[in-house]
Amino acid sequence: MLVEVARNNLSSMVYLYTYKRLSDNFANPFLNGSISSFVLWTLFYPLDTIKVQKFINKDSTTYLNILKQNSLRSLYNGIGLVYLRTIPSAGLGMFVYETTKKMICDQ
Repeated sequence: MLVEVARNNLSSMVYLYTYKRLSDNFANPFLNGSISSFVLWTLFYPLDTIKVQKFINKDSTTYLNILKQNSLRSLYNGIGLVYLRTIPSAGLGMFVYETTKKMICDQ
């Protein structure tokens, strides 16, 4: 549980930091959100895979043992589908957020 909380907080910080840095240079919230999502999942997908394997095994296997039993490549199995799902969603979400924020601030 503590590992999941730490992963969620760290990944949120990475996403928002990446988005902010991109927004400082590019005025395209859809593209910035999409790139930030790509960076987030590329960095944290192995941790998600390990979490799922720990949940499926339900035995005393530790996170470190799961990491030792798998190659880095196998920890990225299925990431393509995650990219297809989350990258457009994050881009659209940030576009809607920035558009709404602008509409509210302009009133």
